Amino acid sequence: MLCLSDEVLEGHVIAKFFVPSELDCLHRCVLSDNCVSFNYQRLSFKSTRRTCELNDVTLLSSGETLVRRNGYSYKEPIELPYDVSNRVHLDQKVE
Repeated sequence: MLCLSDEVLEGHVIAKFFVPSELDCLHRCVLSDNCVSFNYQRLSFKSTRRTCELNDVTLLSSGETLVRRNGYSYKEPIELPYDVSNRVHLDQKVE
């Protein structure tokens, strides 16, 4: 996963959530049809919930630069190069 601290991508947020962890933010991005990157609030002194902003572009595809925002991170999940329909389930025997 690409991770850039204290920077965010602005102008491409398609959804905003308040989540308890970075993993929850990543999960929301992966489940969204249009999410390809996200901004995550790493530090919050007022709440246990953190801001999660889903973006519909990546840094490269947007052609823009990141904006400094202390306490946040810009992240791009990496797609795995395999067909999910061919995964082995935990209860299947591998031969």
